[in-house]
Amino acid sequence: MIRISIILTTLLLASCAGLTPYSGKVGILTTAKSQPLEEATCEVETGAGRWTVQTPGLVTVGQPAGDLRVVCTKPGYRTSEVIHRNPGGRTGSSRVGIGVA
Repeated sequence: MIRISIILTTLLLASCAGLTPYSGKVGILTTAKSQPLEEATCEVETGAGRWTVQTPGLVTVGQPAGDLRVVCTKPGYRTSEVIHRNPGGRTGSSRVGIGVA
């Protein structure tokens, strides 16, 4: 079985000057062997709630409320989990990957 890789990308609104404001949206992408893997089901959870998204997908989590936990499953693949620690409520763009590249 192949392990699913999860890539989280916080999306920011474009701005010409200074830091861009946090949009509250998180993009969820999954890969296997460095190739896009579509239609994995992911549970996205923060202290503010829980959402289910099909990959590739976008979920609005709002303002940071604790850690961001994502668990993705797809038949024929191992379940993958990633926890993105909330660095004191700081927001910004980040990419997190887990699993086999």
